[in-house]
Amino acid sequence: MAMTSFFFLRFWRKHILNLSEIYPDFISLKKNFLADQSYSILISLAESIVLLVKAHREFYSSVPLLSWMHGSEAVEHFFGVARQINSDFTYADLIYLIPKIAQHSKALRNNIIIYEKEKSVREGIIYHIIKLLLPSI
Repeated sequence: MAMTSFFFLRFWRKHILNLSEIYPDFISLKKNFLADQSYSILISLAESIVLLVKAHREFYSSVPLLSWMHGSEAVEHFFGVARQINSDFTYADLIYLIPKIAQHSKALRNNIIIYEKEKSVREGIIYHIIKLLLPSI
């Protein structure tokens, strides 16, 4: 799929370039194609996923490739915990926070720390509406 998107983008761009040579008054790459930055980003993403597959095959052949696990959620969680400990930190502060973040994560995994999940606004609204509609509950 990554190779398909890579070649599709390349062929599409080439097609628009060919049309712009034939019909220069009507077709231009700037008006009838993606922005240069978008094209570069999409090509880079396609190349990156191919390189990820190649690297995974070479170095982690015994582990299945779960491409959806290669996201930013873990990084976002890490920085979220860092902000809970210290809301305004520098890079040096972050280096010192790493052991605390590791202990925090370990405590969460071992159920030493249990966070009560707060009721969201929607849950309260649904409960309130149900109470209004069905007062016997």
